[in-house]
Amino acid sequence: MKKVFRLLAIFAVVLLCFLPNAKQAQAAEAEVVEMTIFSDGSGGVLGVGTHAFLYFENISNQNIVVLGNTVAPGKGITVGTFGNKNDGLGIYINLEAYGIEHGDGYSSRVSLTIRLTQTKLNKVNSTMESNNKWTLTKNCSWFATQAWNQVCPSNKKLSAGLIPTPATLSKNIKKISGYATKKSVAKAYVGDNVSAVKRHTANGANVAVSAETISGGSSSSSSSSSSS
Repeated sequence: MKKVFRLLAIFAVVLLCFLPNAKQAQAAEAEVVEMTIFSDGSGGVLGVGTHAFLYFENISNQNIVVLGNTVAPGKGITVGTFGNKNDGLGIYINLEAYGIEHGDGYSSRVSLTIRLTQTKLNKVNSTMESNNKWTLTKNCSWFATQAWNQVCPSNKKLSAGLIPTPATLSKNIKKISGYATKKSVAKAYVGDNVSAVKRHTANGANVAVSAETISGGSSSSSSSSSSS
């Protein structure tokens, strides 16, 4: 009988080692946000396209944080880099959303969407934070693909080209089944609340932007070869 109890005890220990805690497994697998990569490959200098950016929509029942910005359940936020704004080079928050609502900016945009766990969102936040810059070769389309490729499935990896452009990124998005055309980002920005539009600074702060940046925040953000 003692031998039987001993065997049962050993079996129980083995089960505890191999079976994950149900609550921990559920928490690890919970998807909290939809991440979308957008690219408008139309126009631009020499036909390189207009702009590329990311959009995050909270699909959980709790607040999430994207680059220090709290995003409530059911709400969203756009993130992209610019090289032609008065408030500096690098990441801007909700500037694309403003441009789409005011003047139908990025009207030729195409996109892909995936869902992320909190762990993957943390990874994307870290990637974006470390790439808060803009140069001719590390532009808006480079920035968007850097973050996207960190967490997307292997069959949805994207390239913006050897010299990254929104035009090349758009073409490659269209090669993947399930891409969308002119997807809405309405949950990222409502009405004329310009305080939702911010510049994400190098020290991680989110600050108000100038009126000039707001007024130029639509499809005039231009091509990757000169600005976005």
